[in-house]
Amino acid sequence: MARWKSVTGEQVAYEKIQRAADRFPEIPQSELEAVVHLVEPSGAVRRGAEAVFHTLGVRRGYGWLVRYYARSRIFASVSEWVYRLIARSRRFLP
Repeated sequence: MARWKSVTGEQVAYEKIQRAADRFPEIPQSELEAVVHLVEPSGAVRRGAEAVFHTLGVRRGYGWLVRYYARSRIFASVSEWVYRLIARSRRFLP
């Protein structure tokens, strides 16, 4: 979480799974534990690589990732595959 905060600053509020589960009971805790979620002020929920790109998109110079993800099915599919691979291994990553 600290690494992401250093990139996005105060533009994104981060929460630990326990607190997020209390605030967003409509999202099963098992999903919160499996992939990152971004809950936008509008109530829209994004998961996985899409959430990562939208989170980075708040930072100047990263908006192209959000646009490319939305426009390219191949990029989106590969991104989600890579995200799942990393998410399954995150306990072992520094």
